[in-house]
Amino acid sequence: MTFFVFSKILVCCGLKCWIIDDDPIARILIKRKLSKVYPKESLLEFSGAEDAVAELLEGDSPSLPNLILLDLNMP
Repeated sequence: MTFFVFSKILVCCGLKCWIIDDDPIARILIKRKLSKVYPKESLLEFSGAEDAVAELLEGDSPSLPNLILLDLNMP
């Protein structure tokens, strides 16, 4: 899996990662893998792009994510 590449690229200080995927099992697996690499970081998950966009529009700039993992094959 490519999740371990992130440990060398990203600084694990205040990382905010969003996982956007319609498959709940994929979200669980991705969150589990990232939690092992970044145990203290903020990982939010969304079941669709609409929820993530709503969060972006509601939030202010300090709450913007550093990384968005988006499923490209969603209905």
